[in-house]
Amino acid sequence: FIPCILANKNFASAFLFSVETQHTIGYGSRQTTEECPDGIILQCVQSIVGVIIQACMAGIVFAKLSRPKSRTKTVVFSKSAVVTQRNGQLFLLFRVGNVRSSHLLEAHVRAQLIQKVVTEEGENIFFHQQELKVGTQMDGGEDRTLLLWPVTVGHLIDKDSPLWKLSPKDLLNSNFEIVVTLEGSIESTGNTTQARSSFLPNEVLWGYRFDNLVSYAKKQGVYAIDCSAINRVVPDNTPRMSAYRVQEIKKKKISSATFRSVSHQQLSLVGLNTNAAAKKISLQSWNSLKRDPAVPAARQRYSVPARSYSVSQIHSLPELLDEEGVGRLGGPLAEGGVQGTEDAHLHRM
Repeated sequence: FIPCILANKNFASAFLFSVETQHTIGYGSRQTTEECPDGIILQCVQSIVGVIIQACMAGIVFAKLSRPKSRTKTVVFSKSAVVTQRNGQLFLLFRVGNVRSSHLLEAHVRAQLIQKVVTEEGENIFFHQQELKVGTQMDGGEDRTLLLWPVTVGHLIDKDSPLWKLSPKDLLNSNFEIVVTLEGSIESTGNTTQARSSFLPNEVLWGYRFDNLVSYAKKQGVYAIDCSAINRVVPDNTPRMSAYRVQEIKKKKISSATFRSVSHQQLSLVGLNTNAAAKKISLQSWNSLKRDPAVPAARQRYSVPARSYSVSQIHSLPELLDEEGVGRLGGPLAEGGVQGTEDAHLHRM
């Protein structure tokens, strides 16, 4: 008699044979024979199932140990955002840093403004998400960053920004939330991790900027990063008005400067020059008019040697017209014409 399994006497022997088959131990005393095809098939099935179970267990344990959930705790955001002025433009700034020695690969930041929006048709969208253009460059561009130390991320408040017409008072009375995220790949495992934070209107400080946190250690000859100063802010001279209002004031200043420049050029055309040659010619013309009996007395009374007029006096040119509308410079100045070289240099002191 040849049994299906050699040296199989009881249940314990069968169990030991199963363990030897599962873990490929092979002590050599127990083995299957060619007498039972069913036993051969059962042995093959056990080997295949055993390999699958081992692979699943190894994957579960590895995935559990390598989860990047704790990695997000090493990425910190500033507790508050600030609104400050850079190169004449308003920016919304916040900080983000990696306090772990290992780097995040291909890290990039995003920001979204969540608020209630009402359409023209009256539809209420309670949690509308609007993307904010943020970046680590001076102009608020390039959302990718290299987190060697805490970096400052900025959003340019321009015409396309939802914060364009918000003043400090309007900001505090608003109801929104700015959600910021940083996403990158872990250097050791290659898994993707994402850290999130948010800012409410009362967490946005207007007229502040972030303080410096990088210093140079002379003894060690290296740069030191003070990560505890990531929330440190200092006040600055940012105007307490909306970006829209700042732009309007700039436009008015530019238009006023342009008007003064054009008025100065027109003043030169009618003879109110400030150089010495013009003064000399004007004095000679006035002296000749005093000796000329044909000149009316009224004109002699109001005609005096030309003096230097500043740009601020350009607006007093209408006073140079007498009651009859005749220019005291010898012609109707309102028409912009020059009535002669000599008369053009005469005006009231």
